[in-house]
Amino acid sequence: MHNCIRMLSQNSVDWEFQRRTTASAVRYFIGVKGVSDQIVIKSKVSSQETKMAIQAENTARSAMIAEAAYYRAERRGFESSHEIEDWLAAESEIDGMLRKPAPLVKRNLI
Repeated sequence: MHNCIRMLSQNSVDWEFQRRTTASAVRYFIGVKGVSDQIVIKSKVSSQETKMAIQAENTARSAMIAEAAYYRAERRGFESSHEIEDWLAAESEIDGMLRKPAPLVKRNLI
């Protein structure tokens, strides 16, 4: 008769990938017959903090759009009847900048 070990993991981790990796790795230990994965992911960020971060990001985006629209109007001498056009163009410009990934910085290793 083979010895069999049944492991029950009741740890907590910070991230989902840690939970998956731990459950996966333990499963292949010699003698482990089965794994009951009860690893808990600790929530580091509350929903209120997430909501505040999203609001701050939207506020920053709106400020950037307003500034870009202002400079567009300034270049035209603040002619009236172009406010919506300026805003939409600025919005498109800022959203394009925000979607772009940050440039990679190459470092010369000596």
